[in-house]
Order: sequence, then C-alpha cells, then structure tokens
Amino acid sequence: MKDLELNIDHTYVFQRLNNSNSHPFYISDVGYKEKNSSAITLIGNGIFNAGIKGSESFTLSFNESFDEQKSLYYYCSSHSSMNNSFMLTNEREVLATAVADSAGNWSITTSELSEGDYSIFAQSLDSDGNSTSSDELTISIASPIAGTKDSITGQTFTLDVDGDQKVTAFGDGLMVIRKLFGSAFAGDALTAKAISSSATRSTEEIHEYIQEGVDDLSLDVDGDGKVTAFGDGLMVIRKLFGSAFAGDALTAKAISADAIRDTDEIHEYISAMTTVDPIG
Repeated sequence: MKDLELNIDHTYVFQRLNNSNSHPFYISDVGYKEKNSSAITLIGNGIFNAGIKGSESFTLSFNESFDEQKSLYYYCSSHSSMNNSFMLTNEREVLATAVADSAGNWSITTSELSEGDYSIFAQSLDSDGNSTSSDELTISIASPIAGTKDSITGQTFTLDVDGDQKVTAFGDGLMVIRKLFGSAFAGDALTAKAISSSATRSTEEIHEYIQEGVDDLSLDVDGDGKVTAFGDGLMVIRKLFGSAFAGDALTAKAISADAIRDTDEIHEYISAMTTVDPIG
C-alpha cells in the first residue's frame, strides 16, 4: 500500500477487508510497533504491537495537538518490512475541543477570529468510536463599526462623552475637565450633576471614554503632545460656553507655549469634536 491520504479533520474507521486474518494491521504516530502519542486517539480492537485481524476494527481521530506536518505510520505488526506512512492533509482548522457532560451539553471558547466568512461544524466521538458531524453553520465576522473620522481632528472621538447625542458645557465639558483633574473626581464624582438623564454611557464607561481621548491625544486641542486640565480642558469648556469665549478669549492663558495649533485652528478643532456622530 502507498500514497494513502488522510484528512486530519476527519475520523476514520479501519477494518480488515474480507475479515482477513493475515498481516495484522495497526497505526502509530510514533513509529513501527510504537505506542501512539496523545496527539491521536485510537478506540477499538488491536494494540500497537498486535494489529487487528478478522472482524476486528478500530477508529482513529486526530486531536488538536496533531498537525499535518507530523507523521502517521501504518504497518503489519508481524512483519517489520511491511510499513509506510500516510499522506496527511488539513482542510479545516480545529477551533477547540470539549468533553460533553452526562446530559450531552458542552461549550467551547475560540480564539479571536479575523474578519471574514467561516463555515463551522461540530464533530462528536463516543466511547465506542462512533463519529457524527453536525450540519455546517456559516457565520460572518465583521470589524466593529467605528465613527467616521473627522477631517479636522482625524479622530472618531467627540465631546458627547455621555452619549446623549448632545454636547453641553455643564454636562460633557464639565465631565471632561473633571477627568483631567485626576483622582479628585474619581468614581461618581466625575458625573455628579453633570451626566444627562438621556445618557447611554454609565459613569464607568464615561471614565473610560474620556481616558481614551486622553490616551490617543484627541483631547490635546492645542497639539503640544500633552492633555492638561488648565490647558486643553479649560479651552474645551470655554468653547462650549459659546460666544463668551470668542477669538483669543478661548486660548488666553491656556494655550501651551509648545502648541502647534493657533487660536483659530483650536476653535476649529474643538468645534469639530462637538459634531455628534450617531454611529460612534
């Protein structure tokens, strides 16, 4: 026998043709008449040094640790010259394996799947070596929908920090500058008497959302590479108060000496973040 191909995503049952009693047959992933490793499972008759004959049979299944680069040998356990190896293929990826409980319930947790379309199915193997497969299920993995990047800020971040589809000075602006003051406004102190009754984010989520704006420098409104309460935070809340801080009043004693944006550009930058993106 030669050029026998097995797909490691399948389960196979081996039995003797015409119940032959000559040349007892067995397989191993280690070598001739060597006990198999835990990478494969053999259930049924025969053993590594005494293969099947007559009406005997066994079932082979491949475990997650086995890959098609490994070897799988078949041989006659009575004649060392009668041995060869299978050609192995792998058409599918095993996402995970699980052992069902007494009621037949099981679950798996997969690694993260990349974007794309997948066909998945479950394959079971009972203690007698019987294998069954479910119908295939097609699923699509899409990237999370993100807000549209603003042409001025280059970010998806907006100043609607509580997610109520509005940007206000005594709400969003106050929460931003509070966050920039640090631990003084930890926990619920951040949102006290500032969060909207229509908010779609919780206090914890608002903490996280504003922190993202700090970490990716969306809130670095003057572009000096830092986000500060008495600089960026003050200019944000001033802008949200409207015409009272028109022109240079927006940046007076708040703009950084290292700013890369001038006053007009900062006006534009903060205005861009007040446009609420209903997707984001």
